[in-house]
Amino acid sequence: MNFAPAHGTTGPPDNGGCLDMTMLTFGRAWTLAPQRSTHLAVWSRRFGTLSVPMAVFGVVFHRAGAADGDAGIAVLGAFVACALLGLVCGVLALMRIWTEGYDGARFAMIGIIWSLAVLVIPATLLPAILTLPHLRQATTDFDDPPAFNAALRDHPVDGRAAGLLPPQQKALQSEAYPTVVPLRIDVSAPEAFALALQIAESNGWRIIERKAPEEILTPAPGRAQRARPTTRSRTAPRPPAPEQEARRPADPNAIKDYTPGIIEAVARTRFYGFRDDVVIRITAMQRESRIDMRSASRSGSFDLGTNARRIVDFLAELRDRAAER
Repeated sequence: MNFAPAHGTTGPPDNGGCLDMTMLTFGRAWTLAPQRSTHLAVWSRRFGTLSVPMAVFGVVFHRAGAADGDAGIAVLGAFVACALLGLVCGVLALMRIWTEGYDGARFAMIGIIWSLAVLVIPATLLPAILTLPHLRQATTDFDDPPAFNAALRDHPVDGRAAGLLPPQQKALQSEAYPTVVPLRIDVSAPEAFALALQIAESNGWRIIERKAPEEILTPAPGRAQRARPTTRSRTAPRPPAPEQEARRPADPNAIKDYTPGIIEAVARTRFYGFRDDVVIRITAMQRESRIDMRSASRSGSFDLGTNARRIVDFLAELRDRAAER
């Protein structure tokens, strides 16, 4: 407020004992001149302070499962938009205060500070939004990607369970994430399965399907018995009884092999808690095992590189643990 001396007065005016807009200081009467204030500063404080509880409750509700999927994206966009409005109004208010002498700088600064506090984490995602390809998933095998089977029973996955990949997946992923490749380790398929399951559980993933590799025996090459020529007979030969088949000794020269091991899980992002589907496939390759992975986002138009980083980090930890054995 501006203070101006009242003309022709040296003391308080006689107005029935009420000073109104006149102030007596050091024996002299001063009149309080009204000061203009900008509404932009008031709205900046409103939007800025409102965005803080919106962000806190939005994250809490989403991680608790109250606002999952597209609803979580809407909540995220709401508090980011509110914070942006608070920031824009605050900046415009400061410009008017500086150039036109308006009041309300304190309100504008409060709105700007709260808005910036909410926008810090979304701002860190801006480089990824501008530079990374718009992909919703990543895989180590383009020709035969691991399929999401249990995920179909857990929730709708928009055709991803059928093993489908976008046509541009291979070109975009190979250029942006060249380190997303299959892993080969010198351990058996059952050991690789056990290690992969331990890492998935230690990461806090929710396991929805686990199918351990099963041992199968394949006859050694060149030892297969030749089929005897069949003679015409009115009666077909009887198949061996089950107990006779069980007593038959196993071929010591048979090649030991394993069926593919499968682990399906649901992983969550660190901050906001978005749910992503993950499938791990362990394939026996003679004396070693090959591990393929696929990770796909349930929400959003693209994953900001989260799925590729998840695969790279998981396979790196699996390689280190296998080397320690």
